[in-house]
Amino acid sequence: MKIRLTEFAKRQEITFEEAQELVKTKLSQEMTTGKGKNTWVDEEGNKILMDCMFVHEIIPKHYKGHVRNPQEAINPGYVFAYISEISKKVPVVVPRKLKKDMKCKTITIEMIEDAKGKSYRYVK
Repeated sequence: MKIRLTEFAKRQEITFEEAQELVKTKLSQEMTTGKGKNTWVDEEGNKILMDCMFVHEIIPKHYKGHVRNPQEAINPGYVFAYISEISKKVPVVVPRKLKKDMKCKTITIEMIEDAKGKSYRYVK
């Protein structure tokens, strides 16, 4: 069953231009007919577009951490901080110019978890 691209955009709550860009990048020309707002997408193309819409968002979590000894980390872009909420000492990415001033301070840390694993970053 074919579906009109304007209807697809309305159902997915995206603009028509965004839907048109998806069609250009993800579908072959055989899967579409028509031009402009009269573009129709066939059943196979519709399935591909639906799969493109399910992109998982990465939601960061914020913690408070206590920096131990900034010189302890071998990499100059990191410090080790203890986060009591997860009972763990983790490496945190920080700006190099702030590293010296962080000894024995409590900082806000953002944890991002994605396919590669967890990463911890300093937040102002």
